Amino acid sequence: MGNCDAYQKLSEYWLDKFAGQLTDSSLPVDFEQHSSLPYKTKTLGFTVSSDLCNKLNKLSKNLDTLLFSILMAGLKIKLYKTTLNKDITIGTTIHRL
Repeated sequence: MGNCDAYQKLSEYWLDKFAGQLTDSSLPVDFEQHSSLPYKTKTLGFTVSSDLCNKLNKLSKNLDTLLFSILMAGLKIKLYKTTLNKDITIGTTIHRL
């Protein structure tokens, strides 16, 4: 099976898996955005101390996983603690090695 076929199968699987209505996130907001408004994105910058950065990199190496996976797990934990919603979906771009 070629890479294109594998990608197509994975794409179909995830599109089917996430089909339907999304769960309301119940995230606190400071204003209501009307659905008639165009979708807008924002970037939030933050700084991580070198000590924390070193600890996260060490954890990544010890677990033999990508730092990205650890950060996504941390984000999901934070979102769960904020919303108490166990069904959290985070969309990201595809990383190709």
